[in-house]
Amino acid sequence: MSADASQKFARVDRPANQAMRRVRKGVSIPSGADVAPVEGIGKCLWDSLATQFEASTMVAALEYARDGQTVQFEVSRGVLQGQVQGRSSKPYQVTVAIDPLDDAAWNNLIELMAKEAAYEARLLLNELPAKGAEIAERLIPANAEGFSFMCTCPFGGVCKHVATLCSIFSHHLTNEPLLLFEIRGMTAAQILQRLTQNRAIQTQGAATAHVDPWIPESQAAVPHLQECLDDYWRCGPGLVELERRPPIQHPPQSLLRRLGPSPMHGKFPFVGLLASVYEAVSEQVRKNRLDRPGD
Repeated sequence: MSADASQKFARVDRPANQAMRRVRKGVSIPSGADVAPVEGIGKCLWDSLATQFEASTMVAALEYARDGQTVQFEVSRGVLQGQVQGRSSKPYQVTVAIDPLDDAAWNNLIELMAKEAAYEARLLLNELPAKGAEIAERLIPANAEGFSFMCTCPFGGVCKHVATLCSIFSHHLTNEPLLLFEIRGMTAAQILQRLTQNRAIQTQGAATAHVDPWIPESQAAVPHLQECLDDYWRCGPGLVELERRPPIQHPPQSLLRRLGPSPMHGKFPFVGLLASVYEAVSEQVRKNRLDRPGD
C-alpha cells in the first residue's frame, strides 16, 4: 500500500482514563530487547531518530514495542507507515516520512558500492557487508534531518506511537536491512541492476594479466640465462611443490552472483534453479573423476 506523506490525518481523541487496548498477534521487538537494536544499521537509524523524542516518550514506546501494540507496518518509497494501538477504540495511523535520495546521491552511492564485489554478493543474500556503516552514513541523515512524523493521536507528531513504530522498524532492519534502501527510494532489485551495469562499465575493455599469487616464483626476479644454463632443461623442486598446493577456492556460483537477478519470473527462482543444476553437474564430474580407473 502506498502512502502519501503529506496527507491530512483525522485526529482520534483518546477517551479519558481509558486503559491501553491490547493487540493480539501484533508486531513486537524481540523479548527482553531494548527500544533500539544494540548494533548494525538499525541502531544507526534509531540513533538518528531518537534525537527527536523525550526520555519519557521512549520509555512508553519501549512498553508498546515489547507488548506488540503495532498492528502492522509497511515500507514504500519515502514512507514508513503503520498502525499502533493505544487507548483509542481504533489504532492510530502513524507515518514517518523522508525525502528520497536525489539522482546525484544515488549515483555516488552506487559508484562506491560497485568498487567492491562484496556489496553485490551480500545484497543477493539480503545482507549488508561488514562495511555497512559506510552505507548507513549515506542513507541515514544525522539528527533525523529530513524526517517528518505524523500520528492521528491528540499529540499528532513526536509521540510514543511514532517512537514505537520507529523502534519496530529499527529492529526489523536487523533481518531486512535492504528496506532502508527502499525507504530512501530504490528497491534491492534496482540496486543490483545498477551495480551490475556500473561494474560492467568499469571493467569494459580493461582486461589485464595478473601474476598468480599461488606461485611464489612468479613474485621473484628471473635470473639471467647464462646463470642457469646447467639446469635449464631440468624441472627442479618447484614443480613438485606446485602440484601439492591445494586448488584455488572460488565462491559458489560466482558467475550467477556476478550476473545479478534474472529478469525471468516464475513459480521458482530461475537463478536458484541454475545454481542447483550447476552444483549437481559439478558433483557428478567429481564422482566420475574418482571412479575413473588409474586415477
